[in-house]
Amino acid sequence: MKSNRSFRISAAALSVVAVVAAAMLWAGGAPPAQAVVSTLSSSTTASVSGSVIGSPETVAFSGTVMVGAKRVSDPDFFAPDSVVLSIDLAGISGKGQSSGKTYVVANQEVVIRRLAQVDNVIVTFPFVVSGSAMPTSPRIGAANVALSFASTGAVTSAKVTVSNP
Repeated sequence: MKSNRSFRISAAALSVVAVVAAAMLWAGGAPPAQAVVSTLSSSTTASVSGSVIGSPETVAFSGTVMVGAKRVSDPDFFAPDSVVLSIDLAGISGKGQSSGKTYVVANQEVVIRRLAQVDNVIVTFPFVVSGSAMPTSPRIGAANVALSFASTGAVTSAKVTVSNP
């Protein structure tokens, strides 16, 4: 009998310890570590040039693209630094070479890349005649964004060339 009673006390004590530990964790222990730490933000504007050739007409693009860059490091897994790019194409427009119509772009892209001294990022974008609704199959262009970065990860220059995808 004596061994049976000590087993009940041990099981009850173990249950109380488990409940107290779970309550402490649930009530708010230490906050979880941040998996990704941002170290530097920068931005630049880039001039746009180039054309998309196709039907119903060739469209020549111009304007500016805003490029934001955020260098991020990974202290948990020690991966190489990355850069989160925010590419805003809303500042560019096109002009139809035969009709003279204005074409607009309202596209933004977010891209994560491994940080390098130079990088080329190609993003595609839809474009439509200004004032028209977005058709079910708009025309598509490609923007080649050529970037340079300082050793700190700050974006130092950008150039954008538009072409067919």
